[in-house]
Amino acid sequence: MGRDALAPLLPLKGESFMSRFIWAIGAIIALFICFLIAEHFAREIHFHTGYPRFLFFVGIPLLVILMIFNAHKAMIFVVIGYIIGFLLGIMFGEYIYYPELNYGRHNWWGIWTQWFLIFIAIGLTWEFAVRVKNRRSQKD
Repeated sequence: MGRDALAPLLPLKGESFMSRFIWAIGAIIALFICFLIAEHFAREIHFHTGYPRFLFFVGIPLLVILMIFNAHKAMIFVVIGYIIGFLLGIMFGEYIYYPELNYGRHNWWGIWTQWFLIFIAIGLTWEFAVRVKNRRSQKD
């Protein structure tokens, strides 16, 4: 596999490391604010508060990787997917009670994870499509 095959994945030229670093720090701060909001509401409605923390710690390495590849659009979608996934999980999740186990749980976390992953996929697809388009226009 040559360099041309990997070209859409490589960062665009002319972007400094400091600019990418500032984007990553901004995205991590935004993700942290979303995490604080999600954890507060999860605690307020008596859900398991470890799950917002888990997805937050999934999002941070992802943002760092996206910083390396200079994927600003995908960074934005990670942060948006975190909070929108949480809101959709709260809105459309339901509390399921198991009488034989005397135990109940809310399925908000599954909806949240699915939408978080969907938003990440949309961001990565958009970033990749824009890069392919830019590389093709640079060749012409």
